[in-house]
Amino acid sequence: MENLNENYTEKSLGKEVSPCLDPVVQATVGEAKERLKKLEQDYQRTFKKYGEVQLNRYRCHVDGKGLKHHSYWTGYCIRCCKNQVKELQNVLDRVNIEQVSQRGTETLNHSQKFLMLHGCRNLAQEKMILQQKAEHIQPNNEKLSKTKFDFREANFNREFQGILEEVPKICSKKHVHNLLSELKETNRLRKAATEGGAIVGNNNTSQDTIQTCTSSVIKLLTKIIRDFEKEEWRQRTFWKTKEKLKMYAEKRLDSYEKSMNA
Repeated sequence: MENLNENYTEKSLGKEVSPCLDPVVQATVGEAKERLKKLEQDYQRTFKKYGEVQLNRYRCHVDGKGLKHHSYWTGYCIRCCKNQVKELQNVLDRVNIEQVSQRGTETLNHSQKFLMLHGCRNLAQEKMILQQKAEHIQPNNEKLSKTKFDFREANFNREFQGILEEVPKICSKKHVHNLLSELKETNRLRKAATEGGAIVGNNNTSQDTIQTCTSSVIKLLTKIIRDFEKEEWRQRTFWKTKEKLKMYAEKRLDSYEKSMNA
């Protein structure tokens, strides 16, 4: 039995099996070696490309450029929307002041109305009424000197156009896009009313339309501001963990660079 085992050692088997003299087998082995060599080359190329992709990925994490860019435009849109709300609120206040001035009514308190209806009992009461009316009308007189306001001179179209262009680029939410469509149409109606009765006081219908549309635009912009403030809060939450991600990315980047250079 021991002799039998000795006859089948690796050395003896190698002598018996190789070299193979069959040309067909030799050709097959040669083709297999070529395929294996090509497969090895493909693997090396694929590994190199994968390494480059990983390097770019970790460099992006380390630099944080993509997130900074997105965060910048989110803050930009919030600022633009708030500026628009402020300016449109001024427009709305102008319209309201003009409407009050056109009606020519002063709101009197109950005691003033009572005295006006029942007449003045004495000179002291008459002086009190005149003084109260003067105190009430004086602030309105100051406002009346500023009521003639040409809305065509309001310079906020450029910033508004910036909102319509930039918001879709940084937000893919459907309801935000729907708000933008509604905002665009409402603002178009507001501009049409403004151009139809540009100087408030010339056209009561235009005043009502401007007032309604401006209020609607303010509400829509406020909704967009709330949505982007939530997005900004999410980004700030991410930035709290950015340093940890950056440290991990730097380690992985160093590891991949070493493996690529090896």
